[in-house]
Amino acid sequence: MNLFPDDSGTLRTHAPFKSAGISSLPGNIRAIRAYGSSLILLNYESGYYGIYVLKQGTVTKTGTTVSTYHYDSDGSEFCSQLILCDEQSAELDEGCTHTKLVFFPAKMYCCLGSDGVPSSYGYLPDAIPSFRFATLSKGRLYGIAGQKIYVSGEGGMLDWTFDEEDCEKPDSRHAWVGRTLTSTEAQLPITALVSYKNEVLIFRENAMQSVVGAENPYTVKDLFKVGTSYGKSVKEVDGKLYFISKNRVFCYNGSTVVKLPAPEKDVFLTGAAGVLDGKYCFYGEAGEKKKVYTYDADSKSYACVTVSKAVREFALCNDVLYALVGEKGEADALYCLSADRSAVCFEARFPLMSDRFLSASLYSTVLRATLHGACTMRVCAKACHGSGATNTYTLGTFSGGAGEVTYRLQKRLPSAEEWTLIVEGRGDMTFRGYECSCRAKIR
Repeated sequence: MNLFPDDSGTLRTHAPFKSAGISSLPGNIRAIRAYGSSLILLNYESGYYGIYVLKQGTVTKTGTTVSTYHYDSDGSEFCSQLILCDEQSAELDEGCTHTKLVFFPAKMYCCLGSDGVPSSYGYLPDAIPSFRFATLSKGRLYGIAGQKIYVSGEGGMLDWTFDEEDCEKPDSRHAWVGRTLTSTEAQLPITALVSYKNEVLIFRENAMQSVVGAENPYTVKDLFKVGTSYGKSVKEVDGKLYFISKNRVFCYNGSTVVKLPAPEKDVFLTGAAGVLDGKYCFYGEAGEKKKVYTYDADSKSYACVTVSKAVREFALCNDVLYALVGEKGEADALYCLSADRSAVCFEARFPLMSDRFLSASLYSTVLRATLHGACTMRVCAKACHGSGATNTYTLGTFSGGAGEVTYRLQKRLPSAEEWTLIVEGRGDMTFRGYECSCRAKIR
């Protein structure tokens, strides 16, 4: 029987993971964030937090002493959320009406000049809570402090006029505060607050909630008994929300949550994730190997690239996905994945077993692809047995120039409980589909 028909869509090969080549990086980088055409680097040095800007290949420090704010001893929570806010009120800084860059939970802000470089630092008014998480939606600021959620008034980020405690009829223009208690996982801490389509979502380790309403008063509604421990893994890609939970990737489309296939067996996902080329990218470790994976929704499969350093965080800026790398004790460095197709590599993995089968033996594989230039590749099949043992078989090695290609691989392989098709090589290629024939035992 045909184990998989040719309905896998397409999968573009993976861009190479390489050093960003920035020689003037500050030490002790704690976070990276993108805004506009610039990349923000936050570091911790001599008891202070420094804010640097990477723009057109040059790193510039924007202030000598930015803050003495200590949320955590290593500075890891200084920039839980960084929000680009179009708030034009001059109340913040005596006349500056530029776009603001707002840091939570530090409650700092700065104005952005015409060149995109932050300046004129200051602190937000006391009326604004020190949020652990914050986001903007429909002109209002949403924030989480403890187990409470706050929503500003219709006047924007600075509007925190609440109804009186004994108010019988709430004013729709006012700010709102409410509890986020849930029958799903009431005591678990909140891990992320995200604006998605026309709703604001609250994530916990094992729960998702939605803030319902367009004006005061709002309500909090339980959605699903699945969530994430890694708030930074929550990313919107092509209208869908991806996140990592219990070492698997999940996808929320606005109505349902789907668990995606595992990228490979025994991989550990750390929660570092980003977006490139309209695909969800994330970091994982398979044994001693460190890898960056990209998920292709059309083919429901992954491409991956082996990397030399552990990735702590991603940030997309100017169509380049920057990665902050370096384990504890190592010097911080920036690496990147770009959309440049001049030199690409791939380690694409396709799961080949269905829940309907107990085991299967492969005897024929067809792979179709478009080569956009000179390419070389090796096709392997990895067998996983019930005992945990694995075997990898080479089906063929190929090379060719630009054009449409079809490779037919005739090699009879023994029976196994699980199979994975592995394609490795170099060059710019788009996979068009694959088909495997087998003899299988049905459950």
